[in-house]
Amino acid sequence: MLHNYVAQLFDLKTNEVSEYKGKLQTLIDYAKSVSEDHTPEGIKWAIRELSFKVGTPPLGEKMINYLSLYAYTRSQRDELDSKLKKFEGNK
Repeated sequence: MLHNYVAQLFDLKTNEVSEYKGKLQTLIDYAKSVSEDHTPEGIKWAIRELSFKVGTPPLGEKMINYLSLYAYTRSQRDELDSKLKKFEGNK
């Protein structure tokens, strides 16, 4: 149900939600990581803020693809930073 709610941000039709389920989940996970408000409205707001932050996608690229790639890349960076801190903490 949360996927359908977030899909409204991207004007996805009901039959398209399953196609973008992974990307929607990536964005939901991102929103939960940057906000303490895990309500549907809070999650949508965090994703809207992300779209303001990263701006317009390149010509021909869908906003959902652009934002989910950013969110995925950021989560990978955060994970790597966490692992590096563990190494640096052992000094």
